[in-house]
Amino acid sequence: MAKLERSFYIGEQPKILALVEGSMADLLKAQLNDYQIDSYNRQILDSLISGISTDAILPSKAGKFRDPKDLANYALSGLPGISEGVVNGKFKVLVVGGGFGCGSAREHAPRALKGAGIELIIVVGGKAEKIFKENCLYCGGPKILELPNDIDKLQSVIGKLNCEGEFVWACDDISDIELEIVNAGGLLEYTKRRLEGRSNVPFIFHPSVSSRHPMTAVEKLLHKKFKNIHPLTSYVMPGDVGIVDLDLRFSYEFMTEMIIEMLVNTFGSDVKNMIKDPDSILLFEDHLVWLPEKFRSLIQSQRKISNDFNLKLFAQSDNLPGALGICHTLIVENAMVLPGQTVIGTDSHTCSAGVLGAFAFGSGATAVASSFVSKEAIVRVPETVKVEFSGNLKPGVFAKDVMLFLLSQPLIKNGGAIDKILEFVGTGIQDWSVDELFVLTNMSIECGALGIIPQPVESVVSHLQNVTRMSRNEIMNMYMPSDPDANYANVLHINLSELQPMVATPGHPTNGTLLSNLLGTKITRAFVGSCTGGKITDLREVAKVLKGRKVSVPLVVQVSSMKVYELAIQEGIVDIIESAGCKLLLPGCGACIGMGPGRVEDKFDVIISSTNRNFPGRMGRASINGQEVDGGDIYLSNPSVVAASAIKGYICSVNELD
Repeated sequence: MAKLERSFYIGEQPKILALVEGSMADLLKAQLNDYQIDSYNRQILDSLISGISTDAILPSKAGKFRDPKDLANYALSGLPGISEGVVNGKFKVLVVGGGFGCGSAREHAPRALKGAGIELIIVVGGKAEKIFKENCLYCGGPKILELPNDIDKLQSVIGKLNCEGEFVWACDDISDIELEIVNAGGLLEYTKRRLEGRSNVPFIFHPSVSSRHPMTAVEKLLHKKFKNIHPLTSYVMPGDVGIVDLDLRFSYEFMTEMIIEMLVNTFGSDVKNMIKDPDSILLFEDHLVWLPEKFRSLIQSQRKISNDFNLKLFAQSDNLPGALGICHTLIVENAMVLPGQTVIGTDSHTCSAGVLGAFAFGSGATAVASSFVSKEAIVRVPETVKVEFSGNLKPGVFAKDVMLFLLSQPLIKNGGAIDKILEFVGTGIQDWSVDELFVLTNMSIECGALGIIPQPVESVVSHLQNVTRMSRNEIMNMYMPSDPDANYANVLHINLSELQPMVATPGHPTNGTLLSNLLGTKITRAFVGSCTGGKITDLREVAKVLKGRKVSVPLVVQVSSMKVYELAIQEGIVDIIESAGCKLLLPGCGACIGMGPGRVEDKFDVIISSTNRNFPGRMGRASINGQEVDGGDIYLSNPSVVAASAIKGYICSVNELD
């Protein structure tokens, strides 16, 4: 590891913005009106906002812009109390709580902060999220300094910032490769130098201390896939940074134009001939399809790029609305990756493909752009948290409840999985369907981690056999299970038979509590959909609840793929849903990202949803007289509870309908 030092704020006193909430909301307002905090106390530190998502840093609607100067006008405008343009050019330092930058992999968020003049983000009492930190590094965004929840240490740093002179930002935990990226001015310039032979990649080398070194599943996979492993090194360890060979790369309409623009700016107009193995690059039209007029230019641009660069595009036929399917759903449905393979995508839920035994991770536009010309990505070997499942779920308890329970556990809720892999194992999940396992891998990013299931599960093996026509032995040989004596950062044990239905209260998916604690909470609308909650198994459960009944509040049900829709027609599910007075939509990310029917429409909306995130602003913001305002409370739960609640008009158990 190398030591990185960067000097800045020479000869000036930077303005600092501490993002606080609750009883300190007036302090936030005062800072926006030019008040500067003289000294930090325990009340301020305890009020720092934790878990600020990329949707709060930059609302999705601003995704049509790419230039940091344009994005800067929307910086932090997804946070309550901060309007568009307020922070642009006024502050150079942010002080925030842990979990900063959680959520989407969209690189627009760090670019917005960069454009607004933010140079340093001080994270107190936790970490910034992995993808956000990578995006900042790769695009030359703000520096990130992580401090313990300690007043004296924070005050010391603030004091140095406020002194006229030079502040040195130092990072000891940086690899030689990452230091090269910083010195090159960003990832793409580093990639260019490397491809031209102007930058050497150091070997990962560990002198053998014994004939065998136990490894976790992800360590085995990366040892096999790294291209800079020294021939005499038989293992990798957490913290090693290497160049990993990729099997699949993908993007979607929000990001593709930005990727190509970056490549042209770095490599020139002939970049088409530099795309490596274009057959392993996929483009998806799924995120913006329910607001086509607003984002038509991005949709059309991706279609043109697909044609000009000979890249495969998955899009709905022009005579039908919506998408062919959500990218994550289509990848799993069609077994586009296999056990032991590697996947990078411009979406944080790329980890969904972990259900197939792949190492799949989301990244920003810069990292994926680099992969287009190299077919490689830079990966730091993560520590692994093993989650062992035993017992069997009770009737009415589903994978979504399991995930909300896991998210509510102190280790996860307090950031103990950030930068780590969640390895899901145990007898409790061996008979689960692919759809239910998908929920675990899909929502592992909500834990701040990527998730893989290294043990072969029967439903997954059978699915791979059916789609690929490979033999069972061929598939089984692709798996690389962890060694029994592998080292784990932590091990969690969950007895599934003890779990009950869960609900995450508004603000964050980690706000899980028992459904029984929220019974009677009035709602104004409900939504079933997204890659997480729009699968055929979800719709079957919804149909069981709705059959012979009517909803009392609007319920939108959106399928995650056309295959799901066709199965729902064949099984009579569509008729049941529509007969209950619900609106059924063809595929698309839709309301999950505030981009379609079912989103927040009123300041006082209270929505229960089967999606994966309930960050403020995630499902949209209310509009009054053409102006967006804060509002809209989102609860997360399993699809059965969502459907039952839509019938009653308040959060309720399915048993309450009997």
